[in-house]
Amino acid sequence: MEGVVKQEFFIPNLSKQVQNVIVNCVPCILTNKKSRKKDGFLNPISKEDVPLSTYHVDFIGPLPSTNKKYQHILTIVDAFTKFTWLYPVRSTSAEDALDKLKVQQKTFGNPKRIITDRGSAFTSKAFGDYCTNENIQHFQITTGVPRENGQVERIHRTLIPVLTKLSIADSTKWFKFVDPLQRILNSTFNRSTKWSPFELLIGVTMRNKEDLHLRDLLMEEMMEELQEQRDELRQDAKKNIQKIQAENKRTYDRKCRNAPSYQRGDLVVIQRTQFGTGLKLRPRFLGPYRIVKVKPRNRYDLEKVEETLVRVDVGLNQREIEFSHAANTYLSKAQLKTLANDQTSEQVIFRGTRTRTKFSFSLKMYAEEVKKWLKDADDEEQRQRELLLNQLQQEQLIQRNLSEEYLQDLHNRTFTV
Repeated sequence: MEGVVKQEFFIPNLSKQVQNVIVNCVPCILTNKKSRKKDGFLNPISKEDVPLSTYHVDFIGPLPSTNKKYQHILTIVDAFTKFTWLYPVRSTSAEDALDKLKVQQKTFGNPKRIITDRGSAFTSKAFGDYCTNENIQHFQITTGVPRENGQVERIHRTLIPVLTKLSIADSTKWFKFVDPLQRILNSTFNRSTKWSPFELLIGVTMRNKEDLHLRDLLMEEMMEELQEQRDELRQDAKKNIQKIQAENKRTYDRKCRNAPSYQRGDLVVIQRTQFGTGLKLRPRFLGPYRIVKVKPRNRYDLEKVEETLVRVDVGLNQREIEFSHAANTYLSKAQLKTLANDQTSEQVIFRGTRTRTKFSFSLKMYAEEVKKWLKDADDEEQRQRELLLNQLQQEQLIQRNLSEEYLQDLHNRTFTV
């Protein structure tokens, strides 16, 4: 590109101008995959040295429907001891989640905080009112970032294959294995704490049928040391958790870099986290968005910015300039940076300023031309919508005709017999 321009024009600082145009290509920013390190380091959740302080909660499913109409499992994990409760439920509604939390409350009381995803059950008014009334802090993880609720996600990764193998003869009987699996999970050595969840929560080793013959000896010894051992176990578990967190942080941070700082009013785009059928050619990033609030730990509140891409012809050069309806200004001179929309900040990679790039030649934009370009863009969008609507109507008509033909054929066969 630079060589072609030099053949016809002399422009001071041409290399810098060309580079500026390339890095501010909005379609390139939205579609290109970034090969550099991710932005933002891992921010582990601080752990208290007592059990039942923080719950990680999530649903798993849908699973094959049972005789009692169970299709999901509500999983609750204590962040400190890793003790796990598994509750089969019929749906992922707020009512089912609250029913099981109230069952939990009868024995263990309320936690200080609950960490969930942004499922409909946890974003509902009923769930929010429950947490407020019970004086529970409710934290919701960022959409598309399941690692923020990683403790319950790890349980699910273990649970699904095991349930599949145990219920291979009849997949609708999976609920029979939930209670034994919970017992095994809570009596198994945990890599983070170096103890079993049951030992950290209760202070003794879980009694299984294979060690009943040692009951008298174990109970006599553990009853004497229970109080002292409980405090010692919990302090040891806290050190082990912090050690594993530090190790995980070092491993994660090696692939990342420090997240840049953004201010209120900056323009950004967000990385697409879901790619379904027919979305392979969609842009990898959505936007632009404007930052409306700066939060701690590289998090931001965004709002959608209405924009139209306007193509400007200048001699032999074509440049795409972002035109903002709201600000009525050119949004160029963008910097390739990344923004922390979630814990790691890798998802937002474009920031723009409201200053116009200073070229050695002038770009003249007339109001009538801009209006025409905007109208053409609206007409094209409307045409695409009409084409899609016609296609859907044709598909529905075909399906209706096929259904009528099938019923008529079935009717004829019945009378023939």
